[in-house]
Amino acid sequence: MKTAYCYDPNLVFIGTVECRIDPLELEINNKEVHLLPANATFTEVPQYDNETEYAAFADSVWEINKKELPPEPVTLTPEQLRRKAYSENNCITWHEEEITVDTANILFNAYFAEGDEEKYLALRLLIAEAKAVIRSEY
Repeated sequence: MKTAYCYDPNLVFIGTVECRIDPLELEINNKEVHLLPANATFTEVPQYDNETEYAAFADSVWEINKKELPPEPVTLTPEQLRRKAYSENNCITWHEEEITVDTANILFNAYFAEGDEEKYLALRLLIAEAKAVIRSEY
């Protein structure tokens, strides 16, 4: 039996398979010719570190390439998460609802016009804090 080295549609090595002998070629020409499966080659894969590298079949040769390592996970504090939300979404939380700073400004003006001083002052403080955080990110 002869070994074939298989690759995926991206030409990356995925494993080996034992090839059968072509019975028709053996009967007609009395030759042992092995059947090669699709997406495979008889070219042997060189040794490589499977943890950090991968083999790819290109131009009839195997190339050993470095795997891209995933980025290190980042752990953010609650304060950093809040700042990230402000800078990415330009949103603040008002009565458990995410609203944009622009919408908050509209509410701010409405509370001011209505004379609702408590909501006005709370929202004014929240908008100022959000804008400060957004500015500090840029």
